[in-house]
Amino acid sequence: MLRKRIAYFGSILLLVSLVAAVGCDSGPKTIEIQGTVTLDGSPLGGVQVEYIPDDTTLTNGRGRADPATGEYKIVYPGEGNLGVPAGTYTVSITPDDVVEGTPVSVPAKYQGTNSELKVTVPSADGSYDLALTSS
Repeated sequence: MLRKRIAYFGSILLLVSLVAAVGCDSGPKTIEIQGTVTLDGSPLGGVQVEYIPDDTTLTNGRGRADPATGEYKIVYPGEGNLGVPAGTYTVSITPDDVVEGTPVSVPAKYQGTNSELKVTVPSADGSYDLALTSS
């Protein structure tokens, strides 16, 4: 009788351990990404910054540039981790807001999957300043 109880509780403990282990996948290791967006040398805030991976098995990382300073941090979806996995990315900058009553304008060459901005994220945290030009 005691042996059956021990076997029963041992089985339950094993099952709980397996379920917990399966639920602990936090996704790929992310590299913290931050920087400043500028347009013609001036901070460009009120824009969305999106890192679109060349590796289609990964998810886009996103952030928002501070309206006053243009500073941004990228967050990887799912676990809310700061940054993105190491790799090569197209960076898309799109208008998000109105800053000081003026609509934010971003040249089309920096928007969407055809953006001219390319970034290679190594395996160490880093700062990526994005210097845009209007011409």
